[in-house]
Amino acid sequence: MKPNRNRSDVKPDSPTALSLYLQHVSRFTVLTRAEEQETAKAYVATSSPVFRQKLINANLRFVVKIGQQYLPPFHARFLDLIQEGNIGLMTAVDKFQPERGYKLVSYAIWWIRAYMKNFMSKNKGLVKKPRGTRGTAIISRLNSGEARAALMDFRRGMEADTSFLTERDREMGITLEVLDRELGSLNENAFNDHDSDSDELGDWFSDGVDYSGKYEAQMDVVAIQGIIDTLREGLDEKELCVLDHRILAYDSPRTLQEIGDEFRITRERVRQIEAGLRRFEGEEIYAPR
Repeated sequence: MKPNRNRSDVKPDSPTALSLYLQHVSRFTVLTRAEEQETAKAYVATSSPVFRQKLINANLRFVVKIGQQYLPPFHARFLDLIQEGNIGLMTAVDKFQPERGYKLVSYAIWWIRAYMKNFMSKNKGLVKKPRGTRGTAIISRLNSGEARAALMDFRRGMEADTSFLTERDREMGITLEVLDRELGSLNENAFNDHDSDSDELGDWFSDGVDYSGKYEAQMDVVAIQGIIDTLREGLDEKELCVLDHRILAYDSPRTLQEIGDEFRITRERVRQIEAGLRRFEGEEIYAPR
């Protein structure tokens, strides 16, 4: 899904190439819920490539957003990461069952993440990580779901919860700003040293799962949509709100404070609910079948 270029001297991962791609993606209009349902049903009924492409184009920007939020050390190969996510999107479009009532992006996210994880797993030896005691502590924090959620809020300009930082972290000068800066440093170093140890990024994948070659067998339509159903089963109103407006909302997620105010609970409680749902999400989607 890369845009056509008139100049042959544009490097694949140059700022110009990224700008061109973002301009390309921004030209496509996001479909309304009704338009998406109509188009998806038409594609199921006719297998027309016109309807397929319409669904893909309308959701390309969501792949970019998911990629931005996922693993910053791969910024230097961002377009490659996005292209892998686009393959996941195309697979999701082909397997989507609109009659089940879900938005396409809520289903496609599982495929997009799986393809991105596979790409990162294959290339994990090409990213440097911080060294020493402080570097180890930074890696430990960056591996936590709390830190990832906080950095997402921080980069969106929202108030971020830093309660995951310990007193020892603060003594070593580890703050949210430092974590963000270290990730930026990783971005600059990514893929510049091809002699890196092949296991150098192992700590970034704390679940220890080898995603390469596994996602295709696991990512079937029944399993994924069953996971979404399972996530919803037994959830109370607060948990459903967090699921819909934090985890599955990639266009305009609500803040922890907004959800807390609505249900008269603390931001910390909302964060705990989100962390619990994300742990369940990760365990279910990559569980052996």
